[in-house]
Amino acid sequence: MRDIFFFLFLFFFNSSFSQYPILKDSTLKAGIYKDYKELRENSPSVQLLGGIKTETIKYNTNGSLEYLNTYYIDVEGKKAREIGDVFGFSDGKNVFITSDYATKINKNEFYKLDFINRYSYFYATESSQVLDIQMNVRVEKTLNLETGEILKLTNSSLKNIISDDKELLEKFKKQKKKYLHYKEYLLNYLKENK
Repeated sequence: MRDIFFFLFLFFFNSSFSQYPILKDSTLKAGIYKDYKELRENSPSVQLLGGIKTETIKYNTNGSLEYLNTYYIDVEGKKAREIGDVFGFSDGKNVFITSDYATKINKNEFYKLDFINRYSYFYATESSQVLDIQMNVRVEKTLNLETGEILKLTNSSLKNIISDDKELLEKFKKQKKKYLHYKEYLLNYLKENK
């Protein structure tokens, strides 16, 4: 009998992640999210104002320059101050979030989010110092829809995420150039551990 309760607990615990409206609703609601809970519930509390603009940011990778799109909403400073800090926004087709939890809507600090499951994935840029030079570098991040935690993917953080899948963890430990395979391992983990 105890085994049945344990099995039911695991079943409901694992299936509860897919119960978030943002993952199960057939359409995204357009609007501005004040926090990650509004995103998770597909319930933006602020109407989408202005147009969504794209800006390309240069970042350095292995000595060459690459480009990453960032997004923002084109509203005047007064209206942006009225809205205050936000977590992200949706145009009804895509979701864009900041990697700093909250920023003004008219700053080009929002990145396109790729929904996978309880962890969602996105590329961001961050400033890094190499020798005496300050430069932007691209990083891979995840948003945990259960907790709202935004986590930079590193060897250590990915090992922590996949630690309960021993087979996948062992494969990752043997992987050469692990940093090139973060998304692949995250996808495999979430596919096998819904």
